[in-house]
Amino acid sequence: MLLTSGCFGLGGTGGQGRWPSNVPAVRNASSREQISLAGGGMVLFFRHTGPFQSAFSGLVEDLTSGGWQILDAKGTLHSQSLAGCGPDCDELRFYAVTRRVGYRSETLLRVYAPDEIRPPLVLSSPCVPVTLSLEELDASSRYAPIYDVDLDRDGRLDVYVPRLEGEQVVWDAHVLRGGCGHHVGTFVRLPADPHTTEMGPEGLVPLTVAEPTVDEDGRERKVPVTYRFNGTVYERPEPS
Repeated sequence: MLLTSGCFGLGGTGGQGRWPSNVPAVRNASSREQISLAGGGMVLFFRHTGPFQSAFSGLVEDLTSGGWQILDAKGTLHSQSLAGCGPDCDELRFYAVTRRVGYRSETLLRVYAPDEIRPPLVLSSPCVPVTLSLEELDASSRYAPIYDVDLDRDGRLDVYVPRLEGEQVVWDAHVLRGGCGHHVGTFVRLPADPHTTEMGPEGLVPLTVAEPTVDEDGRERKVPVTYRFNGTVYERPEPS
């Protein structure tokens, strides 16, 4: 789920301070929450009732009527994402993700602080078209590319693409540059949302994956494993 605990009403201020004045009001949101980040950025959460497509289209309309520019918008199955900026793209950038969660939908809006916005990272892997082969994956299944993250904090959406590796579905992470993407890692499960994560020293945010394992009693469980970008690819830490 995108929404965390401690929501407050549309007229409230919550424990994290007043709703930021540079964020337009969002209609049809039954609750919202603000998380202020150490670098000056913020993550805003909205809970909606009704279809996520309606919530997403309403969000786009609210942002554009509030003077924000939509630079990129992508939709996949039960998730839709967009990236944009304020009247001055060098001062205010954001991305938003709206997902269907049961009978309601939730939106996460990540607003950057000016000094958070990074120039595009120079990556060593080739920039290639990012495609999904539905012939390899079940076309009627839930699998689709997920555009819900900005790995290099350049204010543009990046993507996870599912594919078959043997009989297992894995997720390839791509940092997007226009119409192509740089492959930067493969994960056995979809990484957790790193919307509040600080940038790693090599230029991409660390990613945590709940990996399946079997304990000494033969019980299956999931263990969080944090991958870090080594300048070329996300690297799994050596077992301790």
